[in-house]
Amino acid sequence: MMSIIKKLIVHADAESRYLTPGEMDQIKSFMKSGDRRLRLVKTLTERRERIVKEATSTAWHKFTYYIEVQGLRLQSDAPTVSSTHHIE
Repeated sequence: MMSIIKKLIVHADAESRYLTPGEMDQIKSFMKSGDRRLRLVKTLTERRERIVKEATSTAWHKFTYYIEVQGLRLQSDAPTVSSTHHIE
């Protein structure tokens, strides 16, 4: 993923020009928000196990699928295709 800074520079370079004042302001804003982005990454990293656990739990509750530990067989309440139907 290309950062906003690289995008702005590549775009300006492709047009053989310097960055505009507006583009420079975008870069300043991006740089100033660095601490906030780092705090977000830190929080997500610290809570990753809980996030994954809750997401997994939610997904399993939304679907009626479950794993039967004995035999590791997937089962569901979803309709199945009859094996007696043959296409000839």
